[in-house]
Amino acid sequence: AAPPGPAPILAGLVGRRMGGDARFDYSPAFEAARAEGRSWTPEVLERWLTDPDAVVPGNWMGGNEVRDAAERAALLRWLIGER
Repeated sequence: AAPPGPAPILAGLVGRRMGGDARFDYSPAFEAARAEGRSWTPEVLERWLTDPDAVVPGNWMGGNEVRDAAERAALLRWLIGER
């Protein structure tokens, strides 16, 4: 396993519970999402890439939306393992 870093590990993200990497310090918003049992799905990831604050309001990663649709689609394919 990789050592803790500045962000959670993205490998195997689809199907994983939000805020589920125990080695990472999440915002209270992500801790609440985890407690609610929210998970990453391709649909949620697409919304996250478009507007992170709409998916998890109050997260500490705001302003990281991917505005270019083609770039967003390529990133989503990579995240869900369609290489």
